[in-house]
Amino acid sequence: MNNYKNMKILLGFSMLFVLIFSQAFNVAAVNNQGLEWGVAVDERLDYDVKVSYHNTTLDLEIDDEMYVIIDDLPSIADDIAGLGQLVLPSMILEHYTTFWANGSLMDELWENTLKIAPCRFVPIGNWILMTQLLEDATPTATLTQDSSILNFTVEDVPNPGNIQSTVFLKSDGASSSYLYNVTWGSETQVFVELTRQITTTTSTGPPNDYTLLLVIGGASVVAVVLILVIVRRR
Repeated sequence: MNNYKNMKILLGFSMLFVLIFSQAFNVAAVNNQGLEWGVAVDERLDYDVKVSYHNTTLDLEIDDEMYVIIDDLPSIADDIAGLGQLVLPSMILEHYTTFWANGSLMDELWENTLKIAPCRFVPIGNWILMTQLLEDATPTATLTQDSSILNFTVEDVPNPGNIQSTVFLKSDGASSSYLYNVTWGSETQVFVELTRQITTTTSTGPPNDYTLLLVIGGASVVAVVLILVIVRRR
């Protein structure tokens, strides 16, 4: 009878491990080109923000802090043909919400006043492909990179002297800085500078394979110990 009960316990733990493995590897799944999101839904990213906006009807100066909450992340198709499938947001503030440091919404500033989306996010895991997609989408852009960042800069569009530059962190694909300094016509001057507040907290993005192995391995050890204790007590 004891052996029968022990077998039922072992079977229960086996089913539990099947569930753990299936869920863990579903989270870490990547497309066949090696791309995956490095940020997670509900993740918060903090930035320092400076804004200067001047024309004949409005003079605006801002030096403050803001944060971004990721609202959703579209699935990544197995075969990516263009950048439009990957860059967030594809429309202004489509995939995230921005807040002032005090928690009040600041989306109206970007949507109605400045008409720009200040943050960019790209998948990680295959930076050779990402570089090619960025170059194909904007042939006039200048791309520089090293092991930790990719800098994407467009100058002189639509007027000479203009610049729009995004620095992506290769660790999570989110922008670590953003510069937008553009003159529209002869009246409107828009300057936006975002600088990410990098903390020592580990990213809440999808775990890598090593994290999965550690988590699953740790759970395995705990389960084995529990089984041995139950069996010995019987």
